Amino acid sequence: MPSQAGLGGGSPIRGDGEKLVPAQLKVWSNNVRGLNTPEKRTQLLRQLWAEKVSVALLQETHFRGQASPKLENRRFPLGYYANHPDAKKTGVAILFSRTVPFQLLDTLTDSEGRFIFLKGTIAHHTYTFACIYSPNRRQHTFLSKTLRKLEKFRDGMLILAGDLNVPLDPRMDTSRGASTVPDHSIRTMRRDLT
Repeated sequence: MPSQAGLGGGSPIRGDGEKLVPAQLKVWSNNVRGLNTPEKRTQLLRQLWAEKVSVALLQETHFRGQASPKLENRRFPLGYYANHPDAKKTGVAILFSRTVPFQLLDTLTDSEGRFIFLKGTIAHHTYTFACIYSPNRRQHTFLSKTLRKLEKFRDGMLILAGDLNVPLDPRMDTSRGASTVPDHSIRTMRRDLT
């Protein structure tokens, strides 16, 4: 389910020369479970455009190193990636619609493609976008370390999304109503996220 954050400010000029009207910034997050086929990439970009997504935060892209395919097209001309250097696993990406005049100030990525943090401006406001893809084990340890890095990096409004690979409320987030992740780990993660 997409989340929304306000986009305020004056009326700066978009990349295509039109004025940006203050509106809602539609942020969409999804675990895409691999994007190594052209058909899947094309389908994703069409869906993002059809749903009028402003910023897409994607997990599990499965791109490898620097030779990864790019997701940019004329509708989403700006993309930032963190990939695993040696294997088609993990990977995160953040894409910006052409309607969003994002100006990058700084970036921080994980060497194994587990997170990407972007700091930049939109309509004269500073935003930090963080996309996280947790491992299947020791999620609480990973999240705690990653959030400490994010706290040092962030500036302005924080937009955090991702796949934590753990149900934060097993009674509501699982069909069995229970999780194999220990309760103390889930409590730690919930506390770290507040």
